[in-house]
Amino acid sequence: MVKLVFVISVLVVVTIGAGGAEDVQAAWEKYLTEFPIGIQTKAEYGKRKSNFERIHAIIEEHNADENATYTMAHNQFSVMDSEERKKYLLKNFASTRSLYEELGLETVEDTDDSTMRQLPPTIDYRKDKCMQPVKDQGGCGSCSAFAATAVVEFANCQKNGNAVSLSEQQIVDCDFPDRECGGGSYHEYWKSLIKAGGQATSAAYPYTSGDTKKRGPACLNKPKGAKLAARNPIVALREGDEVGVMKLLTKKKLVAVCIGVTDKFMNYRTGVYTTPCKGDEGLHAVTAVGYGTYKGIKYWAIRNSWSAKYGNGGYVLFQRGINLCGVERDLATVNVA
Repeated sequence: MVKLVFVISVLVVVTIGAGGAEDVQAAWEKYLTEFPIGIQTKAEYGKRKSNFERIHAIIEEHNADENATYTMAHNQFSVMDSEERKKYLLKNFASTRSLYEELGLETVEDTDDSTMRQLPPTIDYRKDKCMQPVKDQGGCGSCSAFAATAVVEFANCQKNGNAVSLSEQQIVDCDFPDRECGGGSYHEYWKSLIKAGGQATSAAYPYTSGDTKKRGPACLNKPKGAKLAARNPIVALREGDEVGVMKLLTKKKLVAVCIGVTDKFMNYRTGVYTTPCKGDEGLHAVTAVGYGTYKGIKYWAIRNSWSAKYGNGGYVLFQRGINLCGVERDLATVNVA
């Protein structure tokens, strides 16, 4: 993420009305304290405050709804306009449908209710010793690289006992470098890691907020922290295979998924997210790290890559079982060496 330094050299005198305007102003001033941003001019100040006021109205209306299943809150996205928000989403993504057909995998033999009842009611790896701290992709559509990496990191630690952070930057630089921050598909990235002989550690190949480098030896000649298995390295599930994902999670396998994103999702705070997509939202790759039920609503525990300041420590509970915003459409994981 391109970090902005809080340099307010020009303060705008705002005439505050009664009631709501005062509340908005107080919220704005609190926001500037909690989320320092760089404001160099009056025009910039006006733009950021206008963006904030739009999101603030959405948050206030949503949180006042007694039937809401989740709460919203201000975060780093509150002062961004729609074009800036799109930078965090995918421009390129290929469905796993063709991958499933290519691999011919059938991970679930029986998906009836009796199968689901045999599974644990709750699985949650958010605090597992093999789960790396939530990372920050910054203003770059590299979310697929982060989802792909989270799956490999967790699988590698579970199998080999190595809780090591792996390099998203290797993927951004070396796989489809022409896309730069346009992103790609996690299954494409896993294939590139196989060709590269593994994935480098973050220490050897640190993330630079998506600032890409030219493809070259540096992409390959870095110490590898993990390798994918020689046999059946990629596991694809058929679309809508809720039970298949649950089964993989019980086997300590994280699952990469892709979702449609709304403004409300970008300002999610806690609870079970249940807002449908309209069909024209941008796509975002994330990782399923658990499942459960909260107040009668089935959910996936989802790991995001928008820093720990997003949602509940970087995680979101996302409604399960109805393919909300495509969450049960593009499902894949890996086996490691």
